[in-house]
Amino acid sequence: MSYYDELTNEEKMVVNAEIQNSGKNIVVAYLLWFFLGALGGHRFYLGKNGSGLTQALLTILGYATLFFIVGGVLLLALGIWLIMDLFMINQEIERSKEAIKESKAKDYLAKRHIQAE
Repeated sequence: MSYYDELTNEEKMVVNAEIQNSGKNIVVAYLLWFFLGALGGHRFYLGKNGSGLTQALLTILGYATLFFIVGGVLLLALGIWLIMDLFMINQEIERSKEAIKESKAKDYLAKRHIQAE
């Protein structure tokens, strides 16, 4: 059972509005993937800074060593990773929204508990 289920309808409406205001936008995420995906732009936007930095480094190292086998392998690995990201962006956004929802719901329940004392 989640914290969200314990909220009143009014509190749920407020939490849902807060999710809409602070949640990640799927269109923005896909645009970042399309235009800045090789530099990890979409991953930075989704809060995955470590893997975003890794993608940026793979791109830089791949192009820096393009005339060697290593560069081709790095860029191939990055390409596969980016294709996988294409299908996982929606899941990451839903996971982010769920985390925000549970956090906000927990805050409301804590406030309710403090007010009851």
